[in-house]
Amino acid sequence: MRQYIQLHPDDNVVVALCRFQKHDVIDTVFGPLRLLEDIPPYFKVAMRDITKEDRIIKYGMCIGTSTENIIRGQLVHTHNICSNYL
Repeated sequence: MRQYIQLHPDDNVVVALCRFQKHDVIDTVFGPLRLLEDIPPYFKVAMRDITKEDRIIKYGMCIGTSTENIIRGQLVHTHNICSNYL
């Protein structure tokens, strides 16, 4: 069973397909990714380090801008991004 969705090679986040616990490791095309916190199903995880004001790319499209530095393996959600749709 797939653990996450990444549709485009430019994506800097993936979408979890199941619940993950802090310190779980996801096997990705970029190598193993150790999660830094619990990740609920269907939430985004940073695939690489993202600096403040970088674009968040999901499914090949910019969905928002980071409001703080986000570390690889960290949850990406409304507490650390500003949506392009607001």
